[in-house]
Amino acid sequence: MAQGLSTPIDSKNKGFQMLLKMGYKEGQTIGKSKTGIKEPLPLYFKEDRAGIGDAVSTQNAEKFDNRKRKLEDEKNKTDFTKNQRRKIDSKKTTSSIIKIVTHICPQLDEQ
Repeated sequence: MAQGLSTPIDSKNKGFQMLLKMGYKEGQTIGKSKTGIKEPLPLYFKEDRAGIGDAVSTQNAEKFDNRKRKLEDEKNKTDFTKNQRRKIDSKKTTSSIIKIVTHICPQLDEQ
């Protein structure tokens, strides 16, 4: 197919003959200003089997996954700090209870 695209149109081609009748000369550009391109635009064939919009949809899915992961990481960080605070608070309350008990128990024993 690439070989067919690289060869110029034959002068016996019906489309080429119609262009000649409209004033086209071989080697010149098409259009009123005559400043266009001489060669046709190249064709690019997709090698993969995914659709045309598949690249965009996969990029959007990756962005969504990244945002979701980032939110989960932030939630995990806040949960971690909350758990650490709870542990510290429970240690403080435990130590304060122990201090109170160690002071009160001897007093109660004396009574």
